[in-house]
Amino acid sequence: MNQEEIYMMLVSSVPTALLIIGIGYALPAFSRKSLLFGASIPEEVSGSKEAKMLKGLYFKYLSIGNVISLAGAYLLGNIFSMEIVSISMIATFLLIGALTLAYYLVHMRARKMKQEQGWKVGKKQIIVVNTIRKESSTTFNFSWFWLPALMVVFTIAIIVIAYPTLPEQIPGNYDFSGNVTRYDEKSPITLSILPLTMLGMTVMFYFISKMIVKVKENINPKQPEISAKKNRIAKYRWVVCILFFAVTMNLFIMLMQFHTFGWLGIKNITPLALALSILPIIPVIYIVFITGQSGSRVKIKEEQEVEGVMYSDDDDQWIMGMIYYNKNDPSLWIEKRFGIGWTVNAGHPIGMGICVVSAILLLGMLAIPFML
Repeated sequence: MNQEEIYMMLVSSVPTALLIIGIGYALPAFSRKSLLFGASIPEEVSGSKEAKMLKGLYFKYLSIGNVISLAGAYLLGNIFSMEIVSISMIATFLLIGALTLAYYLVHMRARKMKQEQGWKVGKKQIIVVNTIRKESSTTFNFSWFWLPALMVVFTIAIIVIAYPTLPEQIPGNYDFSGNVTRYDEKSPITLSILPLTMLGMTVMFYFISKMIVKVKENINPKQPEISAKKNRIAKYRWVVCILFFAVTMNLFIMLMQFHTFGWLGIKNITPLALALSILPIIPVIYIVFITGQSGSRVKIKEEQEVEGVMYSDDDDQWIMGMIYYNKNDPSLWIEKRFGIGWTVNAGHPIGMGICVVSAILLLGMLAIPFML
């Protein structure tokens, strides 16, 4: 392993692995009290000795899986003489697989334990629906997305104006030391790649934000009004975070484009590129810690709880506790069962299409390390 490969591993592979491992251990802390590893439970059960036992079991499975994943990626890399980038990709997939498997095993234990302990016996299961228009459930002004859009327009305008003065050979790739490893001929197609990437990311982040606002809310029947308010706050924070992500990534791509023209006066842009790549992750981590699943960590003056009720038990509509399938639910997007984020309703026609396309893309990505 040469010096450049070691450097690449330290700046890309190791942080990625540590991030996935850290997320795996932190996820149980951000789930709603009404969910125990994807199993619907009364909130008071979340602090029971059985719940603590399941959390310990999850950490045990996850630790074993992480060790096997890292060792497996290293062995596969040596057997197939792979580059460090391919080994990193394999390690990433294996670590995510270990997390998924640990969750699934404990999820099944939690569902079995719920039946054995009779946790939902005597509890009235209630579904609370927010009748306020979903689009108005957050006060976020989407016109702010003109900011990343203007960055795209600005970049394209600068390229068009400067095009006649640009050199015929444009740097197309750099190594970690800032040396050019490939040149591309100047052409409208070559110079449109990065601006179109910016445009695509801006549109993607805009629609993700719209999806977050429209996603079905999880209203706690014990405190419906407070729960609805927490959902709105959580959505607002996530949309602001997505906007920051869009602006930061567009700034990163714009600077990379101008660097290829030699306008920044920097030989090695790698440190700046890494800093701009990490910067959007900081607000994401912060929002996860202060918000939680469905705004469960948002601090609001609590109202008096309604006793003897719980969320409707919809465990049977979650395949393996991960895939939501409900043809009777018109919602396309729904909050994940474990941790933070959203998923699609596979029972929805569009949701099924998204699942199929995602599965094909995942299989293709799994094959990449063995093709490089």
